[in-house]
Amino acid sequence: MDDTLESLYQQISAFDFTYCGMAHERIQRVKEGLEPIRNASIDHGYQRSEYCCSTTRAQRLGCAHTTGRIRFCEFLDALPRPMFDEERITKWKEELQKLDLLIVKVDWQKSDAELDHARQSDALCQGTQESPERNAQLANTSQLIRELIDTHTDYIERLRQLRNEVLAEIRFAQAHRV
Repeated sequence: MDDTLESLYQQISAFDFTYCGMAHERIQRVKEGLEPIRNASIDHGYQRSEYCCSTTRAQRLGCAHTTGRIRFCEFLDALPRPMFDEERITKWKEELQKLDLLIVKVDWQKSDAELDHARQSDALCQGTQESPERNAQLANTSQLIRELIDTHTDYIERLRQLRNEVLAEIRFAQAHRV
């Protein structure tokens, strides 16, 4: 039992939290400027940044494309009963699943906002007449992207708190084992 708990503790504590702002959704720009890099082989027409490698993503609980949250849920299922109350485990799993859905949703929203921003800035760079309305639209989309990044950061913090709560409960169980 002690080996199982320690193994679960080590595996759960190995999860990482990186505040990347969902960098993989970012549209690449010409020389870090306003003009987006086009890519005709992609259906939306713009070049995005690359994903982190799958090994890295698997350890990052806040990544939209991670397998880590699935593994975290499996680790919660592996906590020994009755040492860990079924109701508590269910509560943790529900919070994890809720955060999973929220992270995926904000990832899709950022993807759409980044594409909107690319189209708007592309229109300005292609010589379409600049106007206060177009500039305001671009500024609003930039603000939306910042807000989505902030929301994602909040979700990562909630995941960190959940992970830390589970780790504290494991240590408590180890220390108070009869």
